[in-house]
Amino acid sequence: MKKQIWFLLPILILVSCQSGPEPLVASKADLTPSVYPISSAIEPGSTETGLYRTVTPFEHANVGRTHVYPADFGGSLSVPESNAVVVRQFSGVHEAPYNIVTRNRDELFLFGGTQGRRDDAKGPYVTRFDATTGQVLWRTDLRDTKALGEFLWPGLVTAHGNGDLYAIHGIRIVRLDPATGTVRGEVELPTPDGFAPEDITYNGFSVLRSGIIVTKSFGRRGAEGAGFPPSIVVTVDPNNLTVIDSYQLAEGSAGRLTVGLFQGDEYVYVPGVRNIFRFAVNGSELRLDDRWNVSNYVRPGQGAASAPVVMGDWIVFQTNSGPSTAPLSVYAVSQADAGLRLRTEPFSPGANGFSFIPSALTVDPETMRIYSMDAGRGQIACIELVGGERLETRWVVDQTTMNHTSLVGPSDARVFVSTDAPNLLAARAAARAAGRQTAGYEEQVVWRSAASGEELARSDFMPPKLIGDPLAPGFFGVWYYLGAAGDVYELKVE
Repeated sequence: MKKQIWFLLPILILVSCQSGPEPLVASKADLTPSVYPISSAIEPGSTETGLYRTVTPFEHANVGRTHVYPADFGGSLSVPESNAVVVRQFSGVHEAPYNIVTRNRDELFLFGGTQGRRDDAKGPYVTRFDATTGQVLWRTDLRDTKALGEFLWPGLVTAHGNGDLYAIHGIRIVRLDPATGTVRGEVELPTPDGFAPEDITYNGFSVLRSGIIVTKSFGRRGAEGAGFPPSIVVTVDPNNLTVIDSYQLAEGSAGRLTVGLFQGDEYVYVPGVRNIFRFAVNGSELRLDDRWNVSNYVRPGQGAASAPVVMGDWIVFQTNSGPSTAPLSVYAVSQADAGLRLRTEPFSPGANGFSFIPSALTVDPETMRIYSMDAGRGQIACIELVGGERLETRWVVDQTTMNHTSLVGPSDARVFVSTDAPNLLAARAAARAAGRQTAGYEEQVVWRSAASGEELARSDFMPPKLIGDPLAPGFFGVWYYLGAAGDVYELKVE
């Protein structure tokens, strides 16, 4: 049967179904542990591990940025043709949305307002939704960044282990009360010498087991002759919001930093434009680890790496976060010895001759599988680290995404979730020729078997997301999709 669209006020439901006229809306009986065992088992609450105990406390699932979420796939793995995708639209328009986090089962928090040069990106805000009804409960505007001429770049919101929300934007971290949105505190972060504060932003942060926040600056080109600024790595006390320690690198870093655990010690991995750095954390003191450094990882024609990802004893990353003429490389580097590096090129450049993926890859530490994507090539690949000795490609599918991907489900039945924009490359080429921003394409959300790449479900076409945006799961099999125009959607496979 042809896919159908059902309009029900006050929500919009899009249903991809094979038979029957009724929308597939979940009943209370569906929300049982037998149907959603992973998220049902979570008892939301504060922890001493840095992040709140919930499905999605952080932009990339956890501080290792694996993108493996404690969430469920509600569809059938064995009979994919029986799966249907239900979509519900939340209330309001939320300009330039970036990331969503969960907290308690009925709580949902959105950060937005700082996505690049977009006309509607005027400054950061955090909004709370009722996850059951989709209604807005409060919105807190944090700063009129655009009016002040400050650097617009995606920050984020995180559900901290102490129970509060923390958001980062520009050179500031703020602490918010999740119940009311009241700002409980704010700290201004340091800027590199010779560069104006309005040219600097701190692009994301991570959290140590102690709860200490670790972040890193990133900047646009300064005054004439100043070039791009070096990055500063900073630790912040989450309780009194004071800077604890800082370290200025010799180069800039555009990708986000990552926290890894190795042999009982915590390390902070920072992707520079020429090197991947590691900091050891002794209490709250940052120390550059001179014994571990990945230098000269960018090959001729390639772009720098996005965020590193922790896969057990390995650090994994991919190059070409910006448009590049050479195939991207996927690296796996031992946390024990940076000299032990494995590399593979799973894709050749696309017909247009370029390779490009602004988002970080996804890894599964339990299966030692890596999920890489190249928007320039229009493909996604599954690569396995075999015996700590080699990287082997398990499957490759034609699918174009510029967004972060995700894994859910038990380790023996993982489901890989990502977007697909089949017309993206054509729309991008037309936009570049006309000197305008990319437009005129749509996206779908696709669920696949992580082991085989087999397609399990696919949504109808939806308005496009902003480039580099994460796709986040919630409790009881739902997913949150943030449209570039400011619409928030909830998706569910049944």
